Amino acid sequence: MFADATGADLEFAACSGAKTGDVLSKQLGALSSSTDLVTITVGGNDTGWAGVVQQCAYPYPWTCDEEIDDAEAFIRNQLPAKLHAVYDAIEAAAPNAQVVVLGYPRLFNGEQCNAITRISPGEQSQLNAAADLLATTTGQVAASHGFDYIDVRDAFTGHAVCDDTEWVNGISYPIGESYHPNTAGQRDGYLPLLDALV
Repeated sequence: MFADATGADLEFAACSGAKTGDVLSKQLGALSSSTDLVTITVGGNDTGWAGVVQQCAYPYPWTCDEEIDDAEAFIRNQLPAKLHAVYDAIEAAAPNAQVVVLGYPRLFNGEQCNAITRISPGEQSQLNAAADLLATTTGQVAASHGFDYIDVRDAFTGHAVCDDTEWVNGISYPIGESYHPNTAGQRDGYLPLLDALV
């Protein structure tokens, strides 16, 4: 969307489900010393986030407290090193580029509106707290590299799953699109913030 809006020459290397290791092994070939802008969102899949949300969606008596705790421990103890490795590699591959790291939104508003999932208000609050930890950690690591960081949480407030205007998919088909920003979220959530920065 950004390339279309600005007329930029785009090399699109992103793919759904990518982890930090995928960026290092598959996506850096698009970068060079002539690259002037890199945008990246990475880290959420490393935490096993999809599996955590899936566990939370199972009906009672299943719970997801342990999975959320594990994801938060991973964010604190392992994710920073993985992000540093990716950001170091981007700096080496595109030494003249402005690098913009885009964060993740909170997914939930505390309501239950999807009949085939059961994510309680309490679990939604815990998941949002984990999203906050992910955002804070990602922002700190990005700043340590001198990268710009776009925190999208405020922009997505009022547009979570079950809000009147959702910018995030609830349970979706194909299933891989579940709990990801939808087209409106990309266009009205991410794009204006990126446009204002670059």
